[in-house]
Amino acid sequence: VDEEPPTLPNSPAGTSAKRLLEEHSTRSFFAKEGRDIQLLCEQAIDATIDGRWVSGVIDRLHLHRNSNGEVQRVEIIDFKTDAIDDLQQLKTSHQAQLNAYRQCVQQLYPQAEVECVLLSTHLAESISI
Repeated sequence: VDEEPPTLPNSPAGTSAKRLLEEHSTRSFFAKEGRDIQLLCEQAIDATIDGRWVSGVIDRLHLHRNSNGEVQRVEIIDFKTDAIDDLQQLKTSHQAQLNAYRQCVQQLYPQAEVECVLLSTHLAESISI
């Protein structure tokens, strides 16, 4: 949003997105702020973790690079539309999914710190896993 403000539809989804962009605590997930971040949206992943096949789609994947261009940090950001008023409950409901995504991404970038974040569109808040 700090490079090019988005055009949002006049719909419930657009209203939810606008709330996330207006909230100080969630806006930073949508801004580069001078950082070297590669954004991948709707990133499909497939991997074998502990002998089981994991397949999914990561809503937003941020690859943070150092001055040498190496990925040093990864943010996995997953939007949740659940009408749950308790972030801790939301975290509990989706923790296994995000931990599986983390394990997949760690196979790709073993040297990087991997952070998983749930963004609640209902609450316009985030919680790390």
